[in-house]
Amino acid sequence: MKPALAFSLVFALGLPLGWLAARANPGASTSAATAGKEEAKSAKSRRGPAKSAVPPEVTAQLNRLRLAKNVDERLRATIHLAQTLPVGNLLEWYDSEWIDEGSQDMQSYLFYRTIRARMLESDPQALVDLCLHKDSVHLYDLARDWASKDPGAALDYLKTIKDASKRGSLASSISAALAKADPQLLLSRIPELNGLLGSGNSDTLAQIVRDLAKASPDLVKAQSANWPDSLRTAAAQGLAANSLKRDFVSGLSELSAMPNGKQLFTGILNRDSSFMKELGRNLQALPPGWLEAALRSGGSYYLVEDDPLKWLKSDLSSMGLTQNGMMQLQSQAVRQLASKDVNRLLEMLRTEDWDASMRRNALGSMGYYLSKEQGEALLASLSDPEEIKTATQSINSRSQQEGTKTLTPSSLLESLASPDSSRSWNEVRAAGTWGPEQLATLGKEFSALPGEQKALVAKNVAEGRYGGFPTSFQAQSLQYLLENPAPPAEGQNPSRGGGRQIMSQVSSLAANWADEDPAAASKWVSGLPAGDERLWAAKNLATRWADYEPAAANRWVSSLPTAERKEVETYLKTSPGNR
Repeated sequence: MKPALAFSLVFALGLPLGWLAARANPGASTSAATAGKEEAKSAKSRRGPAKSAVPPEVTAQLNRLRLAKNVDERLRATIHLAQTLPVGNLLEWYDSEWIDEGSQDMQSYLFYRTIRARMLESDPQALVDLCLHKDSVHLYDLARDWASKDPGAALDYLKTIKDASKRGSLASSISAALAKADPQLLLSRIPELNGLLGSGNSDTLAQIVRDLAKASPDLVKAQSANWPDSLRTAAAQGLAANSLKRDFVSGLSELSAMPNGKQLFTGILNRDSSFMKELGRNLQALPPGWLEAALRSGGSYYLVEDDPLKWLKSDLSSMGLTQNGMMQLQSQAVRQLASKDVNRLLEMLRTEDWDASMRRNALGSMGYYLSKEQGEALLASLSDPEEIKTATQSINSRSQQEGTKTLTPSSLLESLASPDSSRSWNEVRAAGTWGPEQLATLGKEFSALPGEQKALVAKNVAEGRYGGFPTSFQAQSLQYLLENPAPPAEGQNPSRGGGRQIMSQVSSLAANWADEDPAAASKWVSGLPAGDERLWAAKNLATRWADYEPAAANRWVSSLPTAERKEVETYLKTSPGNR
């Protein structure tokens, strides 16, 4: 390879020089060209014209590639073609399959990477538009690059997207780039984006505001005062997260002085659970009740991760936790200790005076980490039938837990549609990390299930052992059970959806969701079938919401049907916290 060519390849395409130099052996196979292959694997996208429609001039250009004597010559010819095609022809080549991107070899990788780079410079909107309509995996990286270079054009492009879901997804993916590139421009477009994205993309708009608060806190402070409540809350969350990152204790002090500080704090934890580690190191700085609220945000994993034994040995009752809060922390600590030191957990199972619930929790957590001999010895030491059953299921769970590495909405639903479904905590946690797109897919695929399967999924989610599924999915499942009540078991009083159990679940979810996203929670509650379940959910939601945002809570209560509104208002006036 000539020095000049080597220089142009390395710096124009970012390729490792060592790889191309190592390809000097003419007999080498392209299968050895592993650099970039993993990216090429993810580069599949649906393309348009069939190969039979290849124009004669294109065939001639491709023939020059095929006539190359060896791999190196073919790669050089491919790079030269990609770099010298007329700009006006780039879109046509990219939209074709004249060089098969799906072949996943180095030739395809180099060609399409070069074409994308050139189009991003010459006509980024055409490239992003093509990738958007073909659902290309490259869309979001390209869109972010475009938004960084030309934020105004990227914002204007959002107005041309007719599909609300795609518009919201694209806006979410470019928001951080926009906030860094031109925060003042993005701030000036907030009212426009509020109307453009609509209520269906409220989370996306809130994320845009949080990105702005991170990139330009002073601008957001100065301009957010007249925004709608939801956007002001998002701005406050972003600003508070900045303060917590600078100085956790000082940030907590600022939050505790705000009327809605606890709500902001739990909202931050819900989106960035890494703060839970700082929380664990600064428990003395937490106002009363905030640790319990933090646990409801779902970040207890991070709280106990570094030292689970500490939490099993601590006096949790002195921390102001409820019984449920203590059980949650202990359960999480047991699961963490099982993964870090299963022998220590075995010892504690023998020596600690744990109640039946804690023992079953330990037995259910340790099976995956025990050797075959340890598992057999554990089963031989047990006499309680329920403990033997729990330990046996746990010991047999390895293959199921290994499957969480590739957990998808489809595979989760397939398993939950089984009558004897028993999801591991690892799987629930994996689903809990999904972003808006995966959660939307989960909701759509659940809705598309046949009625019998949908009922099984909803039942297994509602009765799930760990209760850590994404909130929106829990809500969707509970709503289905309410709208499609199962017939009562023999000897059971007729009652919708399992009677008191489902009423308790609906009420609990409404209250907990109020800490994360009261707007979403109130929309869900309002959409539930009329009845005692909806009424009690409304009471619990309104009570929790009124703790930190009474005006917003009262506005929602006033929108309820007259009979329900009166009952909720009476409950608010007479509940212990409001007397």
